[in-house]
Amino acid sequence: MYSLLSRFRRDERGAIMIITAFVFFVLIVAIGVGVDYSRALTLKTRVLGSLDTAALAAAVEFSKLGSEQDARKAAKKAFDAQVSQLNLHGAKLKKLNIVTDDETMKVSVDAVFELPTTLMQIAGFKTLEVATRSDAVGGGQEVILDIVMCIDATGSMGATLRSVQRNALSFEANLKNRLKELGRQVDIIRVRPIYYWDYDYDGWSRSYGLKKSTFLKLPDQRTQFKNFVDSESAYGGGDWPEAGLECFNEGLRSSWFKTTNTRQSVFPVVALWTDAPADSPNNWRNINSSGTPYPSNMPRSWGGLEAAWNNGSLISQDNKMFVFFGNQSQNGWRQLSKWSGYNYGGSLTSATNNMVEAIANAVYKKLPPPYLSF
Repeated sequence: MYSLLSRFRRDERGAIMIITAFVFFVLIVAIGVGVDYSRALTLKTRVLGSLDTAALAAAVEFSKLGSEQDARKAAKKAFDAQVSQLNLHGAKLKKLNIVTDDETMKVSVDAVFELPTTLMQIAGFKTLEVATRSDAVGGGQEVILDIVMCIDATGSMGATLRSVQRNALSFEANLKNRLKELGRQVDIIRVRPIYYWDYDYDGWSRSYGLKKSTFLKLPDQRTQFKNFVDSESAYGGGDWPEAGLECFNEGLRSSWFKTTNTRQSVFPVVALWTDAPADSPNNWRNINSSGTPYPSNMPRSWGGLEAAWNNGSLISQDNKMFVFFGNQSQNGWRQLSKWSGYNYGGSLTSATNNMVEAIANAVYKKLPPPYLSF
């Protein structure tokens, strides 16, 4: 009987040792799972920033109407540059996949890493796959910014004219740089400068309403732009108000950029600088002036002018902007300040001193940013 009990105790101790070893093994594996999954999470967090950069680089390339191959190269280059600076704890890139979508303008970048395990190797798990993804949306379009520059060229506007002339050669580069600082990318910039005075004779030696340019693509036609803006100096304007509304009407009826595919988006801007109020529509002295012929397409009422501004066949209703620099409480500008697409760019003085920055600050919120979503 004693021998039987002694053998039972030995068997019981053996079983306990086996159970203890098993529990210890399970505990070690559980700790290993926690440690290795924590390492995997850290890796995923570190890699995600690099993936964001890759997705955005691909989206920017895509926005230039580049191919999927171009986007893939841009993403890989940006990703490699970022990842090379990270401590990946021995993880190796297994797959990097870039997918572009012409309809949604989305670029998706997927990455899979293999991370060597530590304690999980006891259970036969030598590596963990760590997958992460980033989508860049909004950079997949070619953005065209068309700017009509309505500039009051009467005698008191000398400082503004000189600012336009001073900025002409570097206008496109400076505007793109400022928009980039604000997180916006513009692919094409075209400008159409228009000088305006008045239509009725004001007692000065000459009297005419508008001096118009066509759209000029920058930087290709910067010389033509420079030559046009340099061709005038501030003159006349002794009989406030001036032909600002006529210039606004001419601007909204411009030959805006015509898109050729769904990946192009045009943003039409009428920007106007003045220190004077505007003649109201149907001003008989302008219409019946013996000087420069009055424009036949100029509406004869506020309602008619607003209807033209809201006419989608004349100007894009989704993307249109009217940016005004001056005193918005004056006649003309007070009425237009209530219309859709209106933006107050600031005082004439501040806009003159910082012309490019003022335009960029006024329009950037309307432009589509490349943005990241997860």
